[in-house]
Amino acid sequence: MFNDFAEYRVINIREKQNKMIKNEKITECVATDHAYARAKERLSWSKKTLDRMMPKVLNEGYRHAQTKGKLKKYITQLYKKENPANNIRIYGENIYFFNSNVLITVYQLENDLKRYLAFCC
Repeated sequence: MFNDFAEYRVINIREKQNKMIKNEKITECVATDHAYARAKERLSWSKKTLDRMMPKVLNEGYRHAQTKGKLKKYITQLYKKENPANNIRIYGENIYFFNSNVLITVYQLENDLKRYLAFCC
């Protein structure tokens, strides 16, 4: 079937690359110094913790469009403050503002809005 081992190897590598493209997940994220400072201040997270959470948030977090009611209104108000943000994610009890894959800032969800997470997401 194959003339030599090198030809088989090239075809096998291409198949693996195609599988990876189909299951594409964002793995590289960058945080601004401001985001690190806000994560430390608001969430008591270290830089290492934030670096570990960013890809998880982008891949598994809920989008702004998936929210409803008071929660959506609250996030929209925060969005108006964060002009460069074009990608808002909710993961756990935190709101993350990204510009593409660059984390701009992090907010903790207010206690009275946490109950709305179960209804919207």
